[in-house]
Parts: sequence; C-alpha cells; structure tokens
Amino acid sequence: MRVLNFTIIQLTVFLTVGICLGYLRRIPLVTSACFLAASIVTLAVLYVLTRKTTDQKLWFNFATWIAMVSIGVFSVNCHNPKNKVSHYTNSAAFKENTLGTLNLQVYQHLKSSAYYHKYYANIQAIGSSTVSGKLLLRIPKTQTDSILNIGDIFIANAKIAPLTRPLNPGQFDYAEYLERQYVYHQITLNSASLHKLNQQTFSILRLSHKFKAHVITNLKLYRFKPDTLAVINALFLGERKDINSTLQSAYTNAGVVHILALSGLHIGLIVVFLNFILRPLNRVPSGRLLKIGFIVLVLWSFAFISGLSASVVRAVTMFSILSIGTHLKRPTNIYNTLASSIFIILLFNPLLLFDIGFQLSYVAVFAIVSIDPILYKLWQPKHWLLNVYWHTLTVTVSAQIGILPISLYYFHKFSGLFFISNLIIIPFLSIVIGFGILVITAAIIGVLPNFIARIFEALIHGMNAITIRISQYEAFIFENISFNILYLITAYTFIISIYFLILKRNFKRLSLALCATIFMLLSFIYTDYTLPQKQFIVFNKYRSSLIGLVSRDTIRVIVSDRKLPSLEPPSAIKDFMVKRHVKTYIRGEMQPLYALNTETLLVVDSLCVYNVKAFKPDYVLLTASPKLNLERLITTLKPKCIIADGSNYRSYIALWRSICKTHKTPFHFTGVDGAFVWSN
Repeated sequence: MRVLNFTIIQLTVFLTVGICLGYLRRIPLVTSACFLAASIVTLAVLYVLTRKTTDQKLWFNFATWIAMVSIGVFSVNCHNPKNKVSHYTNSAAFKENTLGTLNLQVYQHLKSSAYYHKYYANIQAIGSSTVSGKLLLRIPKTQTDSILNIGDIFIANAKIAPLTRPLNPGQFDYAEYLERQYVYHQITLNSASLHKLNQQTFSILRLSHKFKAHVITNLKLYRFKPDTLAVINALFLGERKDINSTLQSAYTNAGVVHILALSGLHIGLIVVFLNFILRPLNRVPSGRLLKIGFIVLVLWSFAFISGLSASVVRAVTMFSILSIGTHLKRPTNIYNTLASSIFIILLFNPLLLFDIGFQLSYVAVFAIVSIDPILYKLWQPKHWLLNVYWHTLTVTVSAQIGILPISLYYFHKFSGLFFISNLIIIPFLSIVIGFGILVITAAIIGVLPNFIARIFEALIHGMNAITIRISQYEAFIFENISFNILYLITAYTFIISIYFLILKRNFKRLSLALCATIFMLLSFIYTDYTLPQKQFIVFNKYRSSLIGLVSRDTIRVIVSDRKLPSLEPPSAIKDFMVKRHVKTYIRGEMQPLYALNTETLLVVDSLCVYNVKAFKPDYVLLTASPKLNLERLITTLKPKCIIADGSNYRSYIALWRSICKTHKTPFHFTGVDGAFVWSN
C-alpha cells in the first residue's frame, strides 16, 4: 500500500515540517505572514493554470507542499503569545525580578514537587496595566498544604522571575518544557502573599475541576483503601499525586506505567467497550449515526469529568475523529483518519508536535495498525481464549516496537517485563475500565451499592498486587541506556525499511533495508568518534563539591560529601553519563592540582593553600568556603578564571564576584552559571 499517496498524509507531513522549521528557526511573524501570502497566491495561480491539464501537476503539488510548510511556520507564530501586544512581556509595566502588584487567575493544578505546589496561572494585570499570558506559580509546601481552586483570582505583590535552567549537563530542561507550554516566567509566593478576590468569571475548566472534585468526594464515601483510591483517581480522573513512590516504581519497572497516565490507552479501551455494548444499534435505522454520536458524547463527558487535561483532550480528539472516520461509509483507511486527527490537533496547538505524550500516542497507534496485522497472521488460534491472549501479545509487541526508540531517547530505560505484564494487565485493565465506568457513574449520582464498590476495590487491588509481583524481577529491567537523536532517527529508518521489506520482498526494498542497517551502524561509530577525548567538569551540587574527570567512556568522580555511596553515582553524574555515553564510573580523591593538557587548575579548599611559586595556574577552583584574600590571589597568580562550586557560602560568592569584577577577572559560580566544563 502506497501510504504517502493519500493527500491528507502529504499535507500533514509538510505541516509538521513547517512547524519544526518555525519552532527551531524563530522566523518573525511578519516574514512568515508574507511568505504564507506569497505561497497561497502562487498556489491559486497554478491551480488555474493546471486544472485542465495533467502536465503541470507536479508544480501544483510542489506549490501545495510549500504552502503547507508556510502554514506550519505561520501557525507557530500565531500561537506564540509573545507576538500579541497584550502579552505581559510586551508591557512597559513588566520588569524581571522587580516587585510589582499582579492579578492572577489559577487555571491548572500541576503535579507537586518535593518542595512546591505548582500551578499554571493567567496573569491579568501588572499594576494598572491590563496584560495576558501564563506563568508558573509555585507555593512552598512549608507554607501551606491547601490546594488553590481552579478559576480563583488573586492579587499579590511578587517578582516575575525567569525560569530556572538546568545547571548540570545532561539534566532535564524543565524550562524548555514550560516554554513549549507558552510559559516563560515563574513566581514564588507563600499563602500569606495571596489575597483572594471575590470576582469570578465563567470558565469551563473551573466547572470541570469542581465536578471532578465532587466525584473524588463521592468516591471517598465508599472508604476505598488508599492505594486503591489513588489508582482509581489516576485511571479515571487523571489524578496521580496520591500514588505512593513504591507503587509508582512497581508499575514503571513492570513496563506498564502508561496505565497510570490517563491517555490514549484508556480512551481506546472506553471506545472498545462502548462499541461492544452498542452493537445492537447497527441493526436499526440511523443506528450507526446514533452510535457515533453517543460514543463522542461519552468521550467528551469523560474528558470533562477528568478535568480537561491536555493529554485527555488530545486523546479524546484523536479517538473522536477515528470513531467518526471508522463508522462513516466512505472509501478511506486508518492512516488517512490518523493523519486527519494529527492535522486538526496541530492546527489548534502546533507545539504539541514536541509533546512526549503526543508522540508516544500516535507512534503507538501507527505501529499497531501497521505491524499488528503482520504478527497476528503468523498464528491464528481457534480457541477464543488463546486468540485473545495471542492478539494481546501481538498488539503489545507492535506498540513496543513503535515506541521503543522514543522511550529510550526520552527515558533511557527499558523493561523486558512488558511481555508478561501486558499479557496479564491489559485484559485485566479492560475489565477494570468497563466496570469502572459503571462504578464512577453510580458514584456520581450516589446509587453505588457497597458490595459493587468492594468488588471493584478487589479488582484494583488484584491489579496492583500482580504488578508489584512482576516488578520484582529486576534482572529484566535495563536502565541508563544512552540514546541520542541520531540513534532515534536511524532506529526508525531501520524499522520502517524492514516493515516495507516484509510487505513486499524485492531487491529495491532489500537494498533500502541494508542501507538503513549500515546507516544505523555508522551512527554508533560517529557518536563514539565525536566524543571529547578528555573533559574536566565542576558540577553544581548544593553544599558539596562534585568534580568529574572524563576520559572517553570513563568518568572519575570526586565528591566531598562522604555520605553518598561510593558504588552508586550521584544523580547529576548519572544523568551526565547517560547523555555523554559514559559507561564506567570510578570514585577518586580530591587533588590540589589538575593538568588540563597545557593548562592547569589549582584547587583552593578550606585549608587555603595556594602559595605556588613554580608556575601560575590558568584556573583556580574555590571550594569549601576558604577564608582567603582573593585580591592577593588574583594579583599574585593572575588566573584566567576564578571558579566557585556549590560548597561555598553564598555570602562569600557575592564578595568574590565583586572582587573579580573590580579586577576584571572572569568569575564562574556553578550555582548561577552552571557547571564549568573544560574539554579537549
């Protein structure tokens, strides 16, 4: 089947190209608008010239592709709130790190961190200036454990601060993730600084979250066990904050953590359940139309009950389009329908293209509809139970083949237990989802019999127990797998080439598969070849020193915190090793002097020994808050740069920075400037 011959798929491909171009190149709004207008005019002219002939169709197709790329670029700019005059960053009243009076409306509760409750908030005003935009609102847990209500409006005196960037190489860039949600700044407040206003505005999100809170309150009346209630809230309401770390780790290690994230899997199972119970409608006049309408209504009602989170809305949109496309009597295929849903979703939110959940959902579905028929044909058991489990296995393997490269790229982890866990849990989950819809509905209207609640609790408890049992086989869990963007591209090139070779075996496709294999092997060689021969890194670690000496695929680590285990790398080192493809970890002792090829680095610790006469170091590392005369050191040694790590007192840092500024000597503090990296 020549998939790319379908028009909607071609349009979607070039739309995504335009979105990538618009996001990565930051093309100005006016430029993108002019380019879009020119491409549309060109397309219209070519349409008039070629509509009665087939000789020039190639030019018309080419103009169509260019127009779609232009739409993608323009869409990125249109959805960028910074291009709006009303955005707070364009207001004269906005100044970073300056105290001001802000009007804020809370509109989404995020997962809390170890120290903060987190929310997205719309900023409505700075002082007397009316503005718009989104901020990250952080409230320390030490101040209050109360949760702000969605839709509440507050006034507060606060500083709008830039987002915190990662300080060590290899760390997850949370600031970049927030910017893809159109969040560019954050404010940190305690509860006493927030003054609630009585005014309220209508908000569908507010109604949704109030209804979800009502459902959670009703469920608590049936006295479910804490772990059971936490999983119920995760499965049906998207609330994962009450799941304890032990249960979360068990689902992760078993390879079924996606069950706890309300997304496409759950919506897909709901669609299957509804199709099953509504089959009789296919026999009545207009029954198919009623069936489609009811399924779409139930899906969006479910999204409303679960709080209209972005992942649920995305999944419901996808399956609504799939349901409509599947039930309409038109000559189409599943690839067309999937591409249509991608096209529509990206037009409304182009940066969803870079969302991990979006990528995993669609890649999994594409893999299932492409690979599963091939695997399922290998064996078709006659017994219905064997057939169910065989089909479950083929679907699971197909999805895993599709998402494995993305999972390794983002999470660097693979659970070999997914074979057995999905065979057991997915059929179990199908029963839980179907039964749970009835339980949740009965709980909402307050007519849930207690014995039904206990049966449902036993099902959830059994699913938890099975998952915990499976997760104990740690030998099948592979962690800290280095996988870069080049590996990702070559892996998908290999998978796609093998897929087309299986569909039709000929010399051309065999050649493409062999080229893809060679391409993948070359990516491994290139990655290894381009690694720095030698690196000296001063990592940032709060109240301690953390130094790494990298030689190809080995890192020797010096840690001043003796409480850390010697055999297990600190988290910052572990992240770096995965990112940098380092395989061997060794612990070492701090040395007073390090040779960096032709340069040298002197370490000055609390003993404050730096009276070297034989040479002048190029760099000086200050650690453990040495009580020294920095002016004398600079005058005597004349270093290229002064480095201070996280083990020093902040008051010392401020003084040292001032002295270095006076003497025009570069000063690098890892707590602000990030890790210091010297490479060869």
